[in-house]
Amino acid sequence: MKTLLIAVAVLVVVAVLAGGYFGFVPSVSSIFGSNRPRDLGVRYTQADLQSLRGKTGTQYQSLPADTPPETSRRYSGERPITASFTDRELTAELNSVPWKYDPLVDAQVKFDADGTAELSGRMLKNKVPDYMRAMGLTPAEIHLMSDQLNIIPGDPSIYAKGRFEITGNRVTLLDIQTLEVGGIAVPESVRREGRSTFIALAERRMRT
Repeated sequence: MKTLLIAVAVLVVVAVLAGGYFGFVPSVSSIFGSNRPRDLGVRYTQADLQSLRGKTGTQYQSLPADTPPETSRRYSGERPITASFTDRELTAELNSVPWKYDPLVDAQVKFDADGTAELSGRMLKNKVPDYMRAMGLTPAEIHLMSDQLNIIPGDPSIYAKGRFEITGNRVTLLDIQTLEVGGIAVPESVRREGRSTFIALAERRMRT
């Protein structure tokens, strides 16, 4: 879901950002709070992180500091996993992955009683182009999204709510009910138009 959110934010900013409240005047947006992520009330501890990594068996090793984005994510070994994760565990993981090209910070994930999930965070604009290179996007895709990113002043807050299912590294359900970039609600028509693109990005990441 993290990848889906970043893809949506990059694709729709032109349609939803306007005026000082939405970040064009950073000092004003700071006063209104539109550049701060929504607080979902999820608090995690080191124990939550250890619990998740114990379930997945994931271990991280550092690569040289000058490793380019295209080769900065390497995997070795595999194992079947049958486990469930709490929102505290996933929030801990999102905020603890030691990858310098990760553009989403101050992230929270929350599972609601009605089966929906929420995600909030802040997107670091300067890291998005390298993130897209690491995800394997084509130069044309990166150029298009980078042009749109230049419209955004500062690092916008992100919020999404909806339902999703992933089976066999494929997104089998994606129903984004609410999406906000910089405090602005993205219209349903825009969310619908970008759906196939950010599904493709998410599945590309899961396969690499």
